Amino acid sequence: MDTTALLAIALIFLISFGVIWRRGHLSLQWVPTIFVLSIILCPLLPASNFDLRIRPDEVGLAIVLFSWFAVSVANRRSLNLFAAPAAKWFGLFGLCMLVSTTYAGTRFGTPPSGRDFLEFAKLLEYFLLFAAMATIKLDGIAFKRVIVAAMAAYACSAMLGFAQYFDIANVNASISPVYASGHNLGAMLEYSRVTGTTGNPNVFGATMVIASCLTLALALFGKTPTLRVFAWIGLGMFIGALSLAQSRTAAIALCVGFIVTLTLSFRQRFIGRVALSAMVIVVLIAAIGGIVLSSATLHEQNRYRELKDPASAGTFKERLAMWEPNIRLWEQSPILGYGPAKLTMDRIVDNEWVLLLRRYGVLGMTAFILLFWRINQALKKLRLQTRADTLLIAVTIALQAIIISMAVYMLAATVYNDSFQLMPILMVLSGVACSQQHVTSKKMAVTSAHVWSDFQYRTELGTHS
Repeated sequence: MDTTALLAIALIFLISFGVIWRRGHLSLQWVPTIFVLSIILCPLLPASNFDLRIRPDEVGLAIVLFSWFAVSVANRRSLNLFAAPAAKWFGLFGLCMLVSTTYAGTRFGTPPSGRDFLEFAKLLEYFLLFAAMATIKLDGIAFKRVIVAAMAAYACSAMLGFAQYFDIANVNASISPVYASGHNLGAMLEYSRVTGTTGNPNVFGATMVIASCLTLALALFGKTPTLRVFAWIGLGMFIGALSLAQSRTAAIALCVGFIVTLTLSFRQRFIGRVALSAMVIVVLIAAIGGIVLSSATLHEQNRYRELKDPASAGTFKERLAMWEPNIRLWEQSPILGYGPAKLTMDRIVDNEWVLLLRRYGVLGMTAFILLFWRINQALKKLRLQTRADTLLIAVTIALQAIIISMAVYMLAATVYNDSFQLMPILMVLSGVACSQQHVTSKKMAVTSAHVWSDFQYRTELGTHS
């Protein structure tokens, strides 16, 4: 491993440990904030001796779990990560992965490689991120701090995207190569496709979808007019940054995310505000689209014109050429698939649903869908139990919309596989939202106790009278 990577890991370890370990006690209230900032803002750390790259959030995750385990052993308390929602569905999906990998090795004579088992490590990382966040009992201040940190980090990423487009302070020669390299850096310089704090224009577009859904929900449910105004300003900035990424898949996912957010907000009885917000969104998209297209190059204009007829786009035809052979492979083993098979089959398909089908078959695909359906149901239950906490309502609605929009994004790109930012941030934010279950449960218990006491008082009063 490079010396720079080792120094960076050591620095992250010291900073994380200093924040988490306070006055001889393990304070987990800052852990989600550290993860959110590291996932969104930190670049990948190269590991030259292995076929993988390390993210700072993975180093931080190891720190937290080690500290948590040490404290649990000292206090003779076991970790209860499996109490998190959807924990068994993570296990079921992992079991399907194992069955598919073993089945392909025995039937087709293609034994799994060491790189195939990295898929299990990836799933374990996602489970630990989600379960660790969901089982930490965050207080209200820590929960707000996580959301503020996420919005601030996304704003920094968007501003870097604008700086890349206009090459402010020569960032494309200094900062941009830290995040993007090779083909993606060349596309950014040649076609002005910005990448922000990611390594790929499409991934940057997807991160702006996540940020936009969160910001729209805050604009709808913000308690103060000042918060709602800042949310609308941020929404305009995120939409503008997404347009500079020139990711048509992300643009479609953004529209889906907005529709789901407005629909769920409408069901929360914010009818007037939802109608007004829908009109503002249309005006925002039209204004930003007009500004971008008026100053865009011919190549940029052609990319967005192809949205009128996606089937005629050159990139769609290229993707179709990749999908067809993978679908034919899946048809030969429709139930269990072929496993990862990284040494013998393509890893890049540009359609994650097709990739999941080819790897794990209908059985694995069903487990994958049920996993996110269970997370979505946990968010829905939390939203319906919450009445006074508008921030929690906004976050749960945004996350439900993000899950659906990412499912659309997966039709032409990847979220679960070959992505070091989208899936981790989705797991962390979903886990943070689920961590507020203990707050809503306490409020419901207190309310029930008050109702029962009042009932008993009225009954006794009626008896004595």
